[in-house]
Amino acid sequence: MRKMMNKDAIIPKIVLLLLAIFAALIGGCEDKIQVDLKNTEPRLVIEGYLSYWDNDSYFQVSRTTDFYKPNEREAVSGALIVISDSTGRVDTMFEQINVPGLYLNRWVRGDFQGTYLATVTINGKVYEASTTMPLPKNVDSLHMRFQEGDGFGPERDRGYRVHVFFRDRKGVPDYARIKLWKNQLFYPDFYMYDGKFSDGNVIDYDYFDAVYQIGDTVMAEIVSMDKTMYDYFVTLSEVVADKEGGSSFDATPANPNTNWSGGALGYFGAFNRDRARLVVRE
Repeated sequence: MRKMMNKDAIIPKIVLLLLAIFAALIGGCEDKIQVDLKNTEPRLVIEGYLSYWDNDSYFQVSRTTDFYKPNEREAVSGALIVISDSTGRVDTMFEQINVPGLYLNRWVRGDFQGTYLATVTINGKVYEASTTMPLPKNVDSLHMRFQEGDGFGPERDRGYRVHVFFRDRKGVPDYARIKLWKNQLFYPDFYMYDGKFSDGNVIDYDYFDAVYQIGDTVMAEIVSMDKTMYDYFVTLSEVVADKEGGSSFDATPANPNTNWSGGALGYFGAFNRDRARLVVRE
């Protein structure tokens, strides 16, 4: 998902009108994620990750007046969080003594295509959400391509840009986030993938701003997820872009979709991942 850049130059009104029309036409080709508008009243936020890997699942519970200001959230302690599946297995998440509002259990994990129900009880009120663990999407290979650095946006810097190759699963809804590191430094951008229009194809994903030089270590990770998590991250990426100076045509920031009952914000999502590394060579 590429970021839109602000223009410093003053644009005549007629050009602004044409850009607005163009933006509307482009928007007609994209999925519209329905979201609830921000609520100024305090809202409960439950963010639950169920991973395929041990010691990688966790919940964060907080209360906030603005979903996108985590520093202003109040941690919620004393929640009872239980995860169950169709086989009858039941696991409990435990709040960390030194980190209020963070709930862990190193042995809790999900299996491929398993369906899970999370039940969160706070002050006698019950919130529920379900999710299904997707199959993993493997990184087939990483390739580096050199650019002279005389373009705009990601093409402005001289160096190598990474291409992540993977295959979309035919006949299966595919949703993912591609994460990128440079010499162990994580790029916090949101590179999202929806395979609706790429069913069964080999994908060359190269929508990255990061530029590498000879000797740099590249790591790419594909995080497979269900649609609930995908919708959440897409909305979050739009809000982050807006706060960083996105286009004047960006939508007004809003709270993302939630799969929790009872009016809680956030999500309960299952994910797994696959990684690949390489060192940049000439």
